[in-house]
Amino acid sequence: MNRRSWLKQFAGGAAALLGLLLPRWVRAAEPQVDLKAMRKQLEQGLRVTTDAQRAYIDRVVTLVGQKKLSATLVYALFKWARKRYPRFPFIYFRRALDLMAKKQGLTI
Repeated sequence: MNRRSWLKQFAGGAAALLGLLLPRWVRAAEPQVDLKAMRKQLEQGLRVTTDAQRAYIDRVVTLVGQKKLSATLVYALFKWARKRYPRFPFIYFRRALDLMAKKQGLTI
């Protein structure tokens, strides 16, 4: 076995091992979320105006606190909705989050 083939096998094995272990490390590294700050950011960033919209945001934050809904997903959809339609981002945020939650078996 020459050096080049040995290096190829070593690199392939290391990549396979990393591919198996990386998803576990990523899941384990779910950041702790400050729920008060999240609620404030969602309400202000999505331009929440009605009590029904505030209740929806409260439900989302509660589900994140119970770890039924990923904070990463919520923040990603928050950024997407603000970019999609800056004047009224809540409409897009709610629709997208409802669809993603339905895929996970949740209703908000």
